[in-house]
Amino acid sequence: FAFFRRARTQCSDLFAAAAARGHRRIALLGQGDLAEIATLVAREGSVDIAGIVPWEKSADRLKGDVAKLGSVDAILVTELSRWGRSTQDLVQTLDDLHGWKVSVLAQTGLSYDLGTASGKLMRTIMAGLADFERDLIRERVKSGLQAAKARGVVLGRKEGQRPSDKKAKKVLDLHRDGLSYRLIG
Repeated sequence: FAFFRRARTQCSDLFAAAAARGHRRIALLGQGDLAEIATLVAREGSVDIAGIVPWEKSADRLKGDVAKLGSVDAILVTELSRWGRSTQDLVQTLDDLHGWKVSVLAQTGLSYDLGTASGKLMRTIMAGLADFERDLIRERVKSGLQAAKARGVVLGRKEGQRPSDKKAKKVLDLHRDGLSYRLIG
């Protein structure tokens, strides 16, 4: 319950600050517990959740999703580390949002104006930290896989457990009977 109370307080404070800046329609970027808590808190406050935009890899997809929601004043990012493929991609996406006159708010309460020098600095720092966090996750996964291999753990599915193993004989028989793989699929 401590997580819920802390997240609820963060959202309440964030939405109050957003409303004070004139942000009434907010889109949530990312799904999960934090997005659900933000949606519940928004019902009590003076902001309207325009919708939830799923994590995507491209700024073009984000632009399309935001456009479908109509006029949006700000985007609340629930988890910065999942945003963008790289530092360059994240910086480009943030610049696009600035061009669309959409502010960026972070679940942690961080918000900034990308039109100012300090906002641009924060954009770069945020992108660098998100990239750093992704690299740490990647390193931990690789380290875990290497440790498992060193212990003799066989990775991957066992023979006969792949879906293709169960259907291979039937598919080959149908193909021998003259059906194309496309029709079989």
